[in-house]
Amino acid sequence: MNKKGEHVGYKDSKFFPTIGYGHLIKKGDPYKVGSTITDEEAQSIFMKDSKDIFTKADRYLKDFNLSTNQRYALYDASFNMGPGKMLDYNENGGKFSGENFFLQYMGDGPGVSKRRYGENLLYSENLYIHFDVYSKPHEVAAAKKALEAALNPPKEKTDEEKQ
Repeated sequence: MNKKGEHVGYKDSKFFPTIGYGHLIKKGDPYKVGSTITDEEAQSIFMKDSKDIFTKADRYLKDFNLSTNQRYALYDASFNMGPGKMLDYNENGGKFSGENFFLQYMGDGPGVSKRRYGENLLYSENLYIHFDVYSKPHEVAAAKKALEAALNPPKEKTDEEKQ
């Protein structure tokens, strides 16, 4: 986002042209790397992209018995990785089962890794941690601390330790 609060087109970690909240710029789109859109436009594009992606993901996940949070975690992953990745998901053991699914796609950078861990926590622990795209350093540190605490909860003291 620039100083005017506009979203600026950029190349993502895989060098795909992107704008707004992760919209992949396609041939025929009126945007390009360096062009700007308002936040209202970015939200409108995001809503359309989300609806399309989640509809496709639902087709792949329709036979699975998922909780609401598990479905939301898989939706989030499908937005980032593409709904076709949901074809790799399975519930009953194996490389792509349950929470292991997210760990298979950790990505190429700390941002993607945090997102996968967050999706994993939502899927497996019903714990939602928000990582704001525009976080300030102290907010990132707080999010990392919350994630670390969620991944490594303090052990309960034994009766002997309590005395």
